[in-house]
Amino acid sequence: MVENLSDMLGFYLSGEHDTLPFSEVKSILETYGLPYEEEIRVKQLLLIRTDERAIDIVSRRSAYTKEIFSVEGIGKTISDVENLKIRLSKSFRVRCIRIGGSMRDLSCSDVERKLGRILLSQNPNLRVDLNNPEEEVLVFLSDMVVVGKSLKKVDRSLLKIREVSARPFKHPSSMGPVLARAMVNLSRVKEGDLMLDPFLGAGGIALEALMMGIRVIGIEIDERTAKGAQENMFSYGFSEEDFKIICGDSRLVKLDEELDSIVTDPPYGRGSSLRGERLEDLLRDVLENILSCLKRGGHLVISLPHWLDARDIMRDYNLTLIEEHRMRINRGLSRNIIVLRR
Repeated sequence: MVENLSDMLGFYLSGEHDTLPFSEVKSILETYGLPYEEEIRVKQLLLIRTDERAIDIVSRRSAYTKEIFSVEGIGKTISDVENLKIRLSKSFRVRCIRIGGSMRDLSCSDVERKLGRILLSQNPNLRVDLNNPEEEVLVFLSDMVVVGKSLKKVDRSLLKIREVSARPFKHPSSMGPVLARAMVNLSRVKEGDLMLDPFLGAGGIALEALMMGIRVIGIEIDERTAKGAQENMFSYGFSEEDFKIICGDSRLVKLDEELDSIVTDPPYGRGSSLRGERLEDLLRDVLENILSCLKRGGHLVISLPHWLDARDIMRDYNLTLIEEHRMRINRGLSRNIIVLRR
């Protein structure tokens, strides 16, 4: 058991990836200068001590966070948390969430009933409301048992309106909104900052940046695709004051602006065209041209195929590797999400 749980927040994360959701939360906190101490990380749960401002900021920004809660108790077994004293002042219910098939010997409905009875005995003036409670006690069955009070549910369904299939202009290699948003968050940019995507494509990454109040420059070599990306931006309510799309070659386009971050998904795999170029050569030429515009301390977040070693890029351009995440695309191809700092 962890003795001191004061100021500890819990983040219930999507199980879509093993490492990205954890890194995304911490990147968001770093972006806004919110200090944190990582206490416990278990399957789909990040428990950290941090500023309460994180509740609003992470719920607005995160692609992978499902719910945020105050941590009330932690134990190895359900018996470790059954006698917790949880302060409640309104109608409540207990909701049990089993993560990844953990603790199959426990019945969630039994856990909810038992803890509900205990809480009623501690708070005899309260009532249980299963349909519309004013407070909700959460019991997570993961690698450990974690008990919390729900503070904020994140409506991830809003991401669906920006799915590739929902955009007016579609491209077979377009990145979906969840990963695109996470990559922008990993680049540690906030409202008003300037981000570049030198391989804009249909604009999936740029669109998520715009949704978070970040200014965007996108470079796209194909005129039809550049116009399609612009159409996508317009369809979600953005104007030319919010973004700039340059139809040109990222190896040649000269930028005057100082960039806060570069976030991109260069072409590779099915549905992508390199126009006869080797990806390694293309990347080197593009970075040679644009990297000097990235401010010192700014981040480059890039999606690369698993067979391309980012260490060569780091060496050649004096970049520091912050983190790397492997994602499987299909049977024959995986991508690495790489975060570098200048």
